Amino acid sequence: MGGAILKRELRDLEERYGASVGDLTTDELERLVLACRKVERPFSNVNMALVERPVRVCEGAYLWPITAGAQIWLEEFAAEWWKPDSMMYKWARVYALAHAREPEAFASLQDKSSARKAVVKTLLRFACHGAELQDAIDRCYGIGEQVAPEKPGKKRKSEVRAQTDFASLVARLEVESGIPSGSWLWRRSLVQTMKAYVELHEFAAAFAGGERARMKDELDEAMNDLARLKRDIHVRLMAEKAKRAEKAGEEPAG
Repeated sequence: MGGAILKRELRDLEERYGASVGDLTTDELERLVLACRKVERPFSNVNMALVERPVRVCEGAYLWPITAGAQIWLEEFAAEWWKPDSMMYKWARVYALAHAREPEAFASLQDKSSARKAVVKTLLRFACHGAELQDAIDRCYGIGEQVAPEKPGKKRKSEVRAQTDFASLVARLEVESGIPSGSWLWRRSLVQTMKAYVELHEFAAAFAGGERARMKDELDEAMNDLARLKRDIHVRLMAEKAKRAEKAGEEPAG
């Protein structure tokens, strides 16, 4: 996770302050790496590195476990255009699973006509029997897997809270894990994202009283240290830029 945090902070330095890796001193880069590791530490025991593989349908055609981003498209767009029990919606689901980890595959599909064309084009890749395709769809959604029985109507509060707002869910995961929100939306399945959310909150809840407060304090301290370091880098770069401008103004023309 530290690598993900470091990439995020380097990207933020470049976007916010125009500071690339090459602009940092060796000492600043080392301090940045250590600061990112410190941010990671409070939640480093949470296992979110679940390996997921695509489901092979036929030669050259695969489906992925549904991601949060693809599910959002299905709910907010496809479900508005086609009835959930219609064949076209089923094909839209196939499209969502086939492109579950490709955010660009959904960016332009905001009207029914373009969506239909894209869905049909994807379906042409699946030269298989309907039963084979349905089996692959079921596997992507985890249907048929052995799951521990739960009491009817009993859901953990964290699961209910997570299901209400994907934007808040992935934003919280980004802050607490250091993994960018886009990764939670498009690079991990919806099941994995939900599982990570629940595990993070259960991990935090396992700490009672002073221990939990201490963990939160450590994270706050780490985030503050990181923010101060980025500010110091910005101040140094601005001071050097001002000196260069002053020196250029003092030099005689031509």
